[in-house]
Amino acid sequence: MKNSFFAALAVSASMLCPAAAMADQYPDRAIHVIAPFAPGGGSDIAARQFGQFLTDQFKVDAIVENRPGAGGSVGARQVAKAASDGYTLLLGTMGNQIVNQYLLPDMNFDPAEDLVAVGWFSNVPNVLVVRSDSPFKTAEELIAAAKDRPNGLIYGSGGMGTSTHLAVELFGDMGGLKLTHVPYKGSAPAIVDLIGGRVDFLIDNLISSETQIKSGRLRVLAVATKERLAAYPDVPAISELPGFEGYQAVSWTGIFAPKGTPPDRIDILSKAMSSEHARQDMSGKVAATGAQYVGEGAGRFNEFLVEERGRWVPIAKRLAASN
Repeated sequence: MKNSFFAALAVSASMLCPAAAMADQYPDRAIHVIAPFAPGGGSDIAARQFGQFLTDQFKVDAIVENRPGAGGSVGARQVAKAASDGYTLLLGTMGNQIVNQYLLPDMNFDPAEDLVAVGWFSNVPNVLVVRSDSPFKTAEELIAAAKDRPNGLIYGSGGMGTSTHLAVELFGDMGGLKLTHVPYKGSAPAIVDLIGGRVDFLIDNLISSETQIKSGRLRVLAVATKERLAAYPDVPAISELPGFEGYQAVSWTGIFAPKGTPPDRIDILSKAMSSEHARQDMSGKVAATGAQYVGEGAGRFNEFLVEERGRWVPIAKRLAASN
């Protein structure tokens, strides 16, 4: 009788505290990682690296699903509407988290309200590049031409609202430059037209352009990070140029979960991403693809997102108003 009483008491306690019982087991099954872009790009690579990290860290399967469309917003919306149990996560970017809601009015969800930050995964440096036979040997020469030529300069990007588009918009705003935008469906065709002389310059992801830089077809005039890159120590940062103090435009990736995901599950993932073990394990793997592992948890990532919204939302609103 006594044993039956204690057994019933244990069952009752577990029923009263289901969240605690679930938290102890999380994750105990496959996690779906939504990559909101086509396979093969930098964001897709980051999603698969994160998936492998989950498998190594928690010994569960990670299923990466590509859901491209609308600048990453199709996949982001899917995660926003998914079950808030920690088993569906999003590989988020500046586009689908910050600017698309202004440039794409039919998104039907608000990333800031419907998704919660888990951790800051990686950064990809952006670089200001011209073709190898360009008359511009320095960023200062390019800036002067954009100001002096009657029609300014033409630049390409990986698409409307992408980080490579807004990076140049910020560059033009800070420098008071005359610029004409030609959007492409990705960086690859933009680079082809840059080499062919149909556009004057790009601010592009280093991952996308480095092969052509190393081959000598493209020349780097400046980097869009706060400080110079170790790989290009003699190339100035745009922020070093007069009038461009504080300029920064990096392409970042982060992990997000549906609103309502239990905080303890967010905390488990966040702490795993920012652990010293993760930094040691992931830094080399991510660097091998041209990116930088950041590995910050939800707290610091949320602070960064506030900074990014302050930087890009005004530009996105201006672009939306002009269309």
